[in-house]
Amino acid sequence: MQFKLKNQNVNKIDSEQKKYINEFTNLINDESYNKVANCNICDGRNFLDISKKDRWNLDIYTKLCRDCGYLFTNPLLNDEIIKTFYQSYFRQIYKKFTTPTKEFYESEKHRGIEIINYLTKNNLYNKKSKSLDVGCGSGATSYIFSKFFESSTGCDENKKYTSNVEKSENLKILNTNIHDKIFDNQKFDFINYCHVFEHLNDPKKELKRIKELLSKDGILYIEVQQLVV
Repeated sequence: MQFKLKNQNVNKIDSEQKKYINEFTNLINDESYNKVANCNICDGRNFLDISKKDRWNLDIYTKLCRDCGYLFTNPLLNDEIIKTFYQSYFRQIYKKFTTPTKEFYESEKHRGIEIINYLTKNNLYNKKSKSLDVGCGSGATSYIFSKFFESSTGCDENKKYTSNVEKSENLKILNTNIHDKIFDNQKFDFINYCHVFEHLNDPKKELKRIKELLSKDGILYIEVQQLVV
């Protein structure tokens, strides 16, 4: 069976988004990419070309590994460019606001409640847990965790986006990622990844680091964006 998808700009772009897209595009050159020779999940080399553009018309090359079904970008933007993107451009392009709206902040609080309810329903909730919320966005979900767990740490690259999170004595917000040395020798009983794994360059590397940070009987919660074709 053969598949062929046409590149389409499926989202309307306003003038403000276009400005940030152009700014980010101007930062990219040939040295901004790392070409992947092997699938970083199964080590295969049999790729299917899916698209040369993402939904915002950025030059993102998407491929599918025919051996394991892993969907990924290749070549990959390097870590430095990716960090710049999530620090300064992601929210402006994808969410269209530099700080979270009240509605978005409240929706992330509700997500936190839903996760706590899920843990409780499945007898997984432990009030004495130390939680880590990776890619915490507005910090609202991390705030909810601080009300239910012994301690809550949220981390996100975008400092401005987390600047308005509500205060809690059990809450710490760090503007970094889990590979920062600040997390060395730390252990967490609950680690949350909501709509983060689909943004990672190297999921295997991330999982190895998570293994270092997760306590012996700890829980890893992963929620990813559904792909609709």
